[in-house]
Amino acid sequence: MKLAKKLIGVALAAAVVMSAGAMVASANNHYDESFSFTFQGKEDYTKGRLKDDDSSMYIKVNSGGAFVAAAYGRNSETGTLYPAYKSSNGTSYTKTCYVGQSYYLYNYVHENGYKYGSIQGAPLNPTQWYTATGVWSPDSV
Repeated sequence: MKLAKKLIGVALAAAVVMSAGAMVASANNHYDESFSFTFQGKEDYTKGRLKDDDSSMYIKVNSGGAFVAAAYGRNSETGTLYPAYKSSNGTSYTKTCYVGQSYYLYNYVHENGYKYGSIQGAPLNPTQWYTATGVWSPDSV
């Protein structure tokens, strides 16, 4: 009887260890990097960063003026930009961003097969020249 209890205890301990290994989370590219948009009558873009999964992009505005943010996909850090902020049914996911606020941007970069994500900043008033700075990441936690 004691041997049976020991074997059951060992089996349970092994099951706990095995299940803990299965719970290891995969990392994504959610580390913040600085951006600086310069609006001179047109939109500006972050450089491309590797996008690891289908999570939202993250952006926080620290200074400057407000702008509209949208997600774009690329095949390299500085490659051609492809809009990735509309769903297949045409819903557009953009955010008007204000200083001191942070936002999560729905996007289809990863789902559309692009390896890099970028954020477009578009000035609220294209006739004004101003800057906006903050941090962003192509993936979120």
